[in-house]
Amino acid sequence: MTQAWRSAGCDLEMETAPDEYLHVAELKNITPSFTAAQLDASNHDTPSAWAEAIGGRKSATIALSGNYLPADASQDGTTGLWAAFNDGENRGYRLTTPELPGGAIRVRFLFSGVLTEFSPNFNFDALAEFTSAIAVSGQPVYSLIS
Repeated sequence: MTQAWRSAGCDLEMETAPDEYLHVAELKNITPSFTAAQLDASNHDTPSAWAEAIGGRKSATIALSGNYLPADASQDGTTGLWAAFNDGENRGYRLTTPELPGGAIRVRFLFSGVLTEFSPNFNFDALAEFTSAIAVSGQPVYSLIS
Protein backbone atom coordinates (compact mmCIF):
# COMPACT_ATOMS: atom_id res chain seq x y z
CA MET A 1 0.00 0.00 0.00
CA THR A 2 1.22 3.49 -0.81
CA GLN A 3 2.65 5.82 1.79
CA ALA A 4 1.63 8.89 -0.25
CA TRP A 5 -0.18 11.60 1.67
CA ARG A 6 -2.22 14.75 1.05
CA SER A 7 -0.63 18.01 2.06
CA ALA A 8 -3.94 19.80 2.67
CA GLY A 9 -3.72 21.40 6.10
CA CYS A 10 -0.11 22.61 5.98
CA ASP A 11 0.41 25.54 8.32
CA LEU A 12 2.81 28.44 7.79
CA GLU A 13 3.31 30.72 10.76
CA MET A 14 5.24 33.98 10.91
CA GLU A 15 6.99 35.15 14.07
CA THR A 16 5.54 38.48 15.23
CA ALA A 17 7.40 38.67 18.57
CA PRO A 18 9.88 36.33 20.27
CA ASP A 19 8.19 32.89 20.46
CA GLU A 20 4.87 34.32 19.20
CA TYR A 21 3.68 33.07 15.81
CA LEU A 22 0.78 34.16 13.60
CA HIS A 23 -0.91 31.68 11.22
CA VAL A 24 -0.82 32.96 7.61
CA ALA A 25 -4.44 32.70 6.46
CA GLU A 26 -5.81 31.03 3.34
CA LEU A 27 -2.62 29.88 1.66
CA LYS A 28 -3.18 27.65 -1.37
CA ASN A 29 0.41 26.71 -2.17
CA ILE A 30 3.55 26.57 -0.06
CA THR A 31 6.56 25.52 -2.09
CA PRO A 32 9.97 25.21 -0.42
CA SER A 33 12.81 25.10 -2.92
CA PHE A 34 16.27 24.02 -1.75
CA THR A 35 19.23 24.46 -4.09
CA ALA A 36 22.98 23.98 -3.97
CA ALA A 37 25.49 25.71 -6.19
CA GLN A 38 27.65 23.44 -8.31
CA LEU A 39 31.30 24.44 -8.48
CA ASP A 40 33.17 23.26 -11.53
CA ALA A 41 36.36 21.56 -10.36
CA SER A 42 37.32 20.35 -13.85
CA ASN A 43 40.97 20.77 -14.76
CA HIS A 44 43.66 19.50 -17.15
CA ASP A 45 44.00 16.33 -15.08
CA THR A 46 40.26 15.51 -15.19
CA PRO A 47 39.91 12.00 -16.70
CA SER A 48 37.85 11.16 -19.80
CA ALA A 49 36.72 14.71 -20.52
CA TRP A 50 33.93 14.41 -17.97
CA ALA A 51 33.29 17.48 -15.85
CA GLU A 52 34.04 17.27 -12.13
CA ALA A 53 31.87 19.11 -9.67
CA ILE A 54 31.79 19.78 -5.97
CA GLY A 55 28.90 21.13 -3.96
CA GLY A 56 28.84 24.81 -3.14
CA ARG A 57 26.72 27.16 -1.13
CA LYS A 58 23.15 26.12 -0.41
CA SER A 59 20.09 28.35 -0.44
CA ALA A 60 16.34 28.10 -0.08
CA THR A 61 13.27 30.05 -1.10
CA ILE A 62 9.72 29.47 0.07
CA ALA A 63 7.15 30.44 -2.58
CA LEU A 64 3.62 31.19 -1.37
CA SER A 65 0.28 31.84 -3.01
CA GLY A 66 -3.17 32.26 -1.58
CA ASN A 67 -6.35 34.27 -1.32
CA TYR A 68 -5.53 37.94 -0.79
CA LEU A 69 -7.04 39.17 2.49
CA PRO A 70 -5.74 42.74 2.98
CA ALA A 71 -7.62 43.25 6.28
CA ASP A 72 -6.43 39.97 7.84
CA ALA A 73 -3.72 40.33 10.51
CA SER A 74 -1.56 37.75 8.72
CA GLN A 75 -1.49 39.71 5.45
CA ASP A 76 -1.99 43.36 6.47
CA GLY A 77 0.48 46.22 6.76
CA THR A 78 0.66 46.15 10.57
CA THR A 79 1.60 42.57 11.50
CA GLY A 80 1.22 40.55 8.29
CA LEU A 81 3.06 39.73 5.10
CA TRP A 82 2.74 43.26 3.72
CA ALA A 83 4.39 44.61 6.89
CA ALA A 84 7.13 41.96 6.65
CA PHE A 85 7.81 42.93 3.04
CA ASN A 86 8.00 46.64 3.88
CA ASP A 87 10.27 46.34 6.91
CA GLY A 88 12.65 43.96 5.11
CA GLU A 89 13.68 42.33 8.37
CA ASN A 90 14.76 38.78 8.97
CA ARG A 91 12.08 37.00 11.00
CA GLY A 92 11.25 33.47 12.08
CA TYR A 93 8.86 31.17 10.27
CA ARG A 94 7.44 27.75 11.09
CA LEU A 95 6.06 25.38 8.43
CA THR A 96 4.22 22.31 9.70
CA THR A 97 2.56 19.57 7.65
CA PRO A 98 -0.55 17.62 8.63
CA GLU A 99 -0.07 14.18 10.17
CA LEU A 100 1.63 11.61 7.96
CA PRO A 101 -0.13 8.29 7.28
CA GLY A 102 0.13 5.61 9.92
CA GLY A 103 0.80 7.79 12.93
CA ALA A 104 0.75 11.12 14.63
CA ILE A 105 3.99 12.35 13.05
CA ARG A 106 4.28 15.67 11.21
CA VAL A 107 7.15 17.37 9.40
CA ARG A 108 8.27 20.78 10.65
CA PHE A 109 10.68 23.28 9.14
CA LEU A 110 11.88 26.15 11.33
CA PHE A 111 13.66 28.90 9.43
CA SER A 112 14.32 32.59 9.35
CA GLY A 113 14.07 34.68 6.24
CA VAL A 114 13.26 37.92 4.49
CA LEU A 115 10.07 38.43 2.49
CA THR A 116 11.37 39.37 -0.97
CA GLU A 117 8.10 39.46 -2.92
CA PHE A 118 4.48 40.35 -2.21
CA SER A 119 2.35 40.55 -5.36
CA PRO A 120 -1.43 40.93 -5.16
CA ASN A 121 -3.34 39.88 -8.29
CA PHE A 122 -6.62 41.61 -9.13
CA ASN A 123 -7.79 39.59 -12.13
CA PHE A 124 -11.17 40.71 -13.50
CA ASP A 125 -12.62 37.19 -13.61
CA ALA A 126 -11.00 35.53 -10.60
CA LEU A 127 -10.52 35.73 -6.86
CA ALA A 128 -8.16 38.36 -5.50
CA GLU A 129 -4.98 36.36 -4.84
CA PHE A 130 -1.34 36.99 -4.07
CA THR A 131 2.04 35.43 -4.57
CA SER A 132 4.95 35.91 -2.23
CA ALA A 133 8.46 34.62 -1.62
CA ILE A 134 10.65 34.23 1.44
CA ALA A 135 14.44 34.11 0.97
CA VAL A 136 15.64 31.76 3.71
CA SER A 137 18.55 33.05 5.78
CA GLY A 138 20.76 30.28 7.14
CA GLN A 139 20.08 26.56 7.36
CA PRO A 140 16.47 25.53 8.05
CA VAL A 141 15.87 23.10 10.92
CA TYR A 142 14.02 19.99 9.74
CA SER A 143 12.33 17.76 12.30
CA LEU A 144 9.66 15.12 12.74
CA ILE A 145 7.28 16.04 15.55
CA SER A 146 4.44 14.22 17.24
